[in-house]
Amino acid sequence: MIIEIELTAIQASRVEIFVDTGQLYVRGQHDNFGPFETKFDIMPNHNPEAVRASFMKGILRIEVPIKDKSYGSQAMTVTMLSSESLLASFLKKPHEMMIYCNGCGKHFDIVITGKGSKDYRCPSCGKVQAFDLEAFVKKAIEQGKQMLKKKHRRR
Repeated sequence: MIIEIELTAIQASRVEIFVDTGQLYVRGQHDNFGPFETKFDIMPNHNPEAVRASFMKGILRIEVPIKDKSYGSQAMTVTMLSSESLLASFLKKPHEMMIYCNGCGKHFDIVITGKGSKDYRCPSCGKVQAFDLEAFVKKAIEQGKQMLKKKHRRR
């Protein structure tokens, strides 16, 4: 069983992988979006004690080997989680954030409760600011990818 998760804007040290009662858990902390967690059922013919993980170029790869090699490649499963999966995990509960007002230049608190663009009125000047969490996440992930590319070019 192979699981690959795109985590381009997250440091490997902020990700935790563990197995509990037949499930593999991946937890982490994103600087801008807070905590996330996802879990996968481990099939009975796989060995949860032999889990291996690697993190390269923003991709977390987790391998759970087969207990009995006679099953061959037909027992293999590949799952790729995207930014949409992380966003869905983030939106399971409301989150407080601060946004910048283009009118007065101050930051103010908002509470994100769902997907899509929403309007928020600045408490200082009254100007309405539109904020779209999905667009913000996609932009942050793209910036993370660009930062990784720059980092690898310097080596």
